[in-house]
Amino acid sequence: MRYNDYQKEVGRLKRRNFMRQIRIKEIEEPDFGCEGRPQGESVFVKIWAEDAGTGEEIVCRMEEKALWQSGIDEGMQVWMDERGELRRRKLAVFFPGWRHSTDRALLYYPEKLCRNLGYETVLLHYDYPRDRKTENFSFEQTEEQAWKTVQTELDSRKLNDYQEILFVSKSMGTVLAGKAEREYGLTGVRHCFLTPLPQTVKYFKEQGQLVVAGTKDPYFPVEDLESVCEKREMRYYLVENVGHNLEVDEIQGTLWILTEVMRQIENFIRWESRPPL
Repeated sequence: MRYNDYQKEVGRLKRRNFMRQIRIKEIEEPDFGCEGRPQGESVFVKIWAEDAGTGEEIVCRMEEKALWQSGIDEGMQVWMDERGELRRRKLAVFFPGWRHSTDRALLYYPEKLCRNLGYETVLLHYDYPRDRKTENFSFEQTEEQAWKTVQTELDSRKLNDYQEILFVSKSMGTVLAGKAEREYGLTGVRHCFLTPLPQTVKYFKEQGQLVVAGTKDPYFPVEDLESVCEKREMRYYLVENVGHNLEVDEIQGTLWILTEVMRQIENFIRWESRPPL
């Protein structure tokens, strides 16, 4: 890591340590009286809030335009940094495959990206060791066992306190991510589906989703996947001549694939418009 990059990372961590969660109680719009709204000047609103942990009363100001662009509103729980600026609470949950843990590159680097973009991240772990018992599980049994882990983690979180939720999933995890959105009645969730399975199709939507897969994935024929994505006008990216792990024998080739996949994921997370909450 270069020294300048190191300094930026230290600064980011310091700012993170100063951030606290607050709940917006009231937003007071300015009263311009008979003079009307001033032209060409920034307009600020006054915000009454309380610290989510201590209950301390907080009063701050925020530029009106920035407030409405952020989507922050009364009743929401948001972040406040050391400068008194407010940020939306964002959550990214990572659903690994049965044999593809969150420690592997396809999930490790997206998780790091999300943290750098201000997301709180949750890494699910249901990748149990191989043994005779689990090797003989059907897909339905495997999914059922993994779903218990998903429920335990999501039940422990107040999902409605987040203004943005992103699910990044791999293989069997794509089925669990789609199921989680539906079972918990979530709206506005965005998905990065990495090498989805045919069982994931019922969770596909036109907006707020990215599909990444290899053209030689044995679990989902590329013709079928491409047809579904085209019909539903979904955003998708196909990696030529690779299978379910999105890897090749040569390390340089695998690194190139990882770079391109990360480019697709980063563009999606940064720039894809959010579905309405």
